[in-house]
Amino acid sequence: MDKALLNLENLYDTYSPMLFSLALEITNSKNDAEEILVNTFLKINRLKIEEQHHVALSGKFIKLLVQTAKTSVNPQNANAQFKLKQFEKTPITKNLLFEQIGFENYCNANNVTRVEAAKKIRQELKAIRDEYNTVQVNPIY
Repeated sequence: MDKALLNLENLYDTYSPMLFSLALEITNSKNDAEEILVNTFLKINRLKIEEQHHVALSGKFIKLLVQTAKTSVNPQNANAQFKLKQFEKTPITKNLLFEQIGFENYCNANNVTRVEAAKKIRQELKAIRDEYNTVQVNPIY
C-alpha cells in the first residue's frame, strides 16, 4: 500500500470524528457535513500534510475545515462567521482560528508569554479532540 495513502488513512481515522462533529455543527446537515469533511481531507491530501504532533495537526485541520465550510456552505460569503459551541470554552483557539488574531498579537494583548499561550492552546485543542473522538463516521477510502 502507498505510504501517502496509509498516512491519509491514519489521519482520517484520528481526526475525522472531531472534524465531522464540527462540520455537522456548522451545517446541521449530515450530507453537507460529510461533503465538507471529504473536501477537507482532499485539501489535506493535496497539501501533503504529514503526521506530526497531534495538537499542531488539530489546529491546522480545524482551520482547513472552517475554510472549506465557509466556501461550501455560503460560497458568496467566504468571510461568514461561524459560532461553534465548543470554541466558546477555548478562547485562545477561537481567537486564532476564527477571528484571525495573530499569535504574537494575542500574547501581547493578554500579557502572556508564548510558552504560556502555547500550553493553553495545546490544552484547549486536546479537550476539543477528546470530546469528539467518540463520533463515528464512514471511511472515505
